[in-house]
Amino acid sequence: MPGQLFTTYFLEEGILRTDAWQEALSQPAELESFRAQALALLDNAAGFHSINEASTEQELIRPLLDLLGWGDYLPQQGSDSNKDIPDHLLFGDANVQVAI
Repeated sequence: MPGQLFTTYFLEEGILRTDAWQEALSQPAELESFRAQALALLDNAAGFHSINEASTEQELIRPLLDLLGWGDYLPQQGSDSNKDIPDHLLFGDANVQVAI
């Protein structure tokens, strides 16, 4: 799956073995709240009349990252050439230093 963040195996099976998934299952009310908020974001995105990358990032991707509690990311930085650069760099914590 070139260009994908996660493999199909991880999304269908591997995630079930993670500590975060197991913890989420032990808190069903919080999991349902997350699910409802995520579905609301997806429903909103489905209603976009003219979808483009910038609005998808602003209205869906970043709010989903925030909903997941993932605040340690760097949105795509400009490039003077046609280099293939990621839309967002995701970091495990805020202690990562990035030279731009």
